[in-house]
Amino acid sequence: MQEGGFEIDMGEYKIKSEINEVQVGWDIQSFLSLCGKGSKRWRLLASDEPRTGADAALKYNRGVPIYLQFKKSLGLKPATRISTRRNKAKEEFAREFRKERGLFDNPSLYFRLRKQAKTAVDLQHNILFDHHKPPESYAYYVAPLFLKLSEYEKAIQESANQHIFPFEWERLSLLDSPAGIHYLTSYVPFLRRHLCIPPHKKVNDHNHMYSYAPSGGDVAFHSGEHVEEAVSLATTFSRIFRYHLARLEAMPVLEAVIQNLPLLEEERGKSSPIEQLMAYGDRIYNEHSIQMYLLLSE
Repeated sequence: MQEGGFEIDMGEYKIKSEINEVQVGWDIQSFLSLCGKGSKRWRLLASDEPRTGADAALKYNRGVPIYLQFKKSLGLKPATRISTRRNKAKEEFAREFRKERGLFDNPSLYFRLRKQAKTAVDLQHNILFDHHKPPESYAYYVAPLFLKLSEYEKAIQESANQHIFPFEWERLSLLDSPAGIHYLTSYVPFLRRHLCIPPHKKVNDHNHMYSYAPSGGDVAFHSGEHVEEAVSLATTFSRIFRYHLARLEAMPVLEAVIQNLPLLEEERGKSSPIEQLMAYGDRIYNEHSIQMYLLLSE
């Protein structure tokens, strides 16, 4: 059935999404892979970028890693009452929590934490938490604030049509200006309509979830905590880029970045710091589905 333009599970309170996590990851990565290619001072490099891209980055000797875990948003109808039945699902607790706290819930969006893989040494959430150490490194969940595919694709089209899509960045020559970085990231609809949530605490199991309003506000972590530090992907990248653009000489050298990471022996055996970091990025993606980017400077 349809309610408020969203598809509702019959007899349920969950709202389906027309978007999948793989699509979110590929679209954002395609967008971000274009960032910085017009700059003479810095570069944004994905850990799985083709070898030619890695070779071109070998001239850079400073940088900070940015780790992103892409999620798709699901939806929840508002709770009309507080249920007293036992064995309630985590989603039901989330609906009731939002109702009791007066958080926006018509509808609310959410995603669950990922279950630990059999071969993984820890939960994906805790791996992400361990890598969030601003300003030396950053780690976030990234989720679209859409449930409908048509709205998601519209945001991409609007970004391109307004000529602030990264295809135009080199021509605009704004990439080496903090004000330009703020303009180009903060006003891109596609980036503004994704929420960035840093993992704010470690957990003992995966039975937790984040919920939030379609605007990106009123973020909550269940077990019952109201989280204030989540902002849009546009704001997140604007803050990171502007902070480090103003302090390029203070960015850590890549050798120091490597020393703070649990690289395997074969990864440390690579011929350059860039290659060592990209090998590490490949491993955490294969083991935990966490995508690593490197913000690089000479």
